[in-house]
Amino acid sequence: MSRPTAICVGAGCGKERPIKAKGLCGYCYNKSRGAGGRPPVVCADCGQEAPHFAHGKCRRCYENERQRADRARGCPDRRAARTARHRRWALRARFGLSPERHAEVLASQGRLCGICAEAPVDEQSAIDHCHVTGRVRGVLCRPCNLAIGGLRDNPAILRRAVAYLELDIDHRDLPR
Repeated sequence: MSRPTAICVGAGCGKERPIKAKGLCGYCYNKSRGAGGRPPVVCADCGQEAPHFAHGKCRRCYENERQRADRARGCPDRRAARTARHRRWALRARFGLSPERHAEVLASQGRLCGICAEAPVDEQSAIDHCHVTGRVRGVLCRPCNLAIGGLRDNPAILRRAVAYLELDIDHRDLPR
C-alpha cells in the first residue's frame, strides 16, 4: 500500500508527493531533520539554528571549543591537574581504592616498597594486586612490580628464582 499523496507544506516545495510526516514529503522531512537524521538545534554558543553536531553545538562552535581545550591541555598546571584526576579515577575504578585508603596503605608500609623496603613509594607507585581476586596487596616500586609481574605472580616460580639466585652466592668468583 502506498502513501497518500498531497501537496507538501515544506518551505519552497509545494509539490504533490507522498507525505511522510507532518505534511512533508520524504525529501523535505529528511531535510528538516538535519544531519544524521536529527532535528536541527539552536547552537548553545552562537545561537544559530544548525544541524546537530555534538553537545548541542554547531560544528564550527564545537571545533573552536576543542581547539581552545587542546591549547589549554598544553599548560603544565592543567596537565598536572588532569593527571591527578585521572589517577584518582583509576585507583577507584581499577582497584576500588579511595584516595584516603590509598594513603593508609602507603602509611602502613612506611612509604617504602612492600618487597624491597628500600625504594620510597608515593602516589605514582604501582598498586600490587591479585589478578585472580582483584584484592590489593600493597604498593611497590617499579622494579619490584616488574619483577613479580615477570614471574607471573606465581610463588612457585619465585621460589625457584630465589633458589637460583642463592646458587650464585657460592660462585661469585666466576668470570662475568
